[in-house]
Amino acid sequence: MDDRKNLKAALIKLGIENKYEEVLTKKNINGSTTKFENDKLIWVDLSNFGLTQLPEGVFDGLGSLQELKLYKNQISELPESIFDKLPELGEIHLKDNKLTNLRKRHFQNNPKLHRVFLLGNPLPGDVAKVFPTIDAVKSLIALLPE
Repeated sequence: MDDRKNLKAALIKLGIENKYEEVLTKKNINGSTTKFENDKLIWVDLSNFGLTQLPEGVFDGLGSLQELKLYKNQISELPESIFDKLPELGEIHLKDNKLTNLRKRHFQNNPKLHRVFLLGNPLPGDVAKVFPTIDAVKSLIALLPE
């Protein structure tokens, strides 16, 4: 199954299947915010869709995904293994949501992760202030609670 079908399946799980065409054609000043290479989804923008939760396994069929934008939603918590099947994930945008905690477990299977954007979330301490711009994300993840 190519990633277009997997993306559509993910949108169904998220309850926004009616946004499929919008996700495929969404653009910003830099161009398209969804990119495929050889039928593999490389990046996708799911921001501003009013998402309140991410169902377990929603991204499991998108193993080539390198960048995931989920900013400006209403997400308050992340399932522990939400990013486990995304080994190519290098950048994730979670800013301006309602996240109140993060755990090491959320990122343990993302060896290429180098940038996490978290500003605008009610996270404890200075996690949200430090995380968004640091390239050595793994050292910060080590500081997160189990």
